[in-house]
Amino acid sequence: MIVLSAESDPNLPTQMLAAGVQAYLLKPFDFQRFFTVLDVSLASGDRSATDTPRSQRTVLYVDDNPVSVRLVELILQGRPALRLISAARGAQGLALAREHRPALLLLDLRLPDMSGEDVLGAVLADPILRSTPVVIFSAAAEPASIERLLALGARAYVTKPLDIVQFLTVVDGCLGGGQLWPVAQP
Repeated sequence: MIVLSAESDPNLPTQMLAAGVQAYLLKPFDFQRFFTVLDVSLASGDRSATDTPRSQRTVLYVDDNPVSVRLVELILQGRPALRLISAARGAQGLALAREHRPALLLLDLRLPDMSGEDVLGAVLADPILRSTPVVIFSAAAEPASIERLLALGARAYVTKPLDIVQFLTVVDGCLGGGQLWPVAQP
């Protein structure tokens, strides 16, 4: 078990490690350190960090910002049940969605060739893709826009900057309701 905490009590890490926790990371933490600890934990045979093995499921992320794509890639990297593919343009994302039939589509609203709202509409209008959960993942956080996109059929709306716990909770919920990864409770 890996504990991520905002608690700054200097005795807490020692207590947690004595209780059997493999690692204790204080927030905010370095992602590289987190993934190193995660890799060591998984390699040591600690399977408490993963759910029952499932076949790999595809997550398609449509966003033209390579930093955002890399961040999501790093977050999902330790989840062997998921395979991330990405597209920088809406039309490319629709083509990949038709080809790969992802279990989840993450969608930015501001794309260079078409709006994310148009991509959402195309997914929902496509008989093959319409059951694919679409999560809007955008820096645009206007309440009216969020309500409109949810009413149009987006499954969820996650705003940037990213709250990792919220993001993983949404991903888990959209992929069948079960957690593929433990989510810390605030």
